[in-house]
Amino acid sequence: MQTFFIPKCHQISHDTVMKTIIQNQHFRASLFLCSDQEITLNEELFVQLYKTLNCPKKYVNTKISYEEVRALTIAKKLDATQKSCVRTADHRKWLPSESAVLRLAQLMNLQIKYLETMGTHNATLPNFLQSPCLRKISAGEIEYDFGPESSFQTLTDRPA
Repeated sequence: MQTFFIPKCHQISHDTVMKTIIQNQHFRASLFLCSDQEITLNEELFVQLYKTLNCPKKYVNTKISYEEVRALTIAKKLDATQKSCVRTADHRKWLPSESAVLRLAQLMNLQIKYLETMGTHNATLPNFLQSPCLRKISAGEIEYDFGPESSFQTLTDRPA
């Protein structure tokens, strides 16, 4: 039996992630594509799963775009006592950019390919550095690369 890691989302439990997958026929049937040769995570559907998990309860996730859900997770309404013009919600609860979640899905597919080599002493390991989700820095260390849209320099650059 192989173990698979599910990325942790701030304040979204693994139980909630699994229930969402199990209760949604589309996720349950298509999130993992299985053939005789390999198992693959459906990367586009994984992005939809992230959107579904992060969509505020008062909205229907199928009726609004990924960027709208992302903006809702970042924005914070001002109450009358606050004077600041730029306020955001807790950054740990922000929905990452769509491209960053897609790179996370690519990273998970690398993990699956690696796990598929278990028990085969002469297996060829995947070339991890061919993936855009990992990069080798000048010090020789490997870093995650979630793309340029995964961060912004100032609050005015954030999605609105």
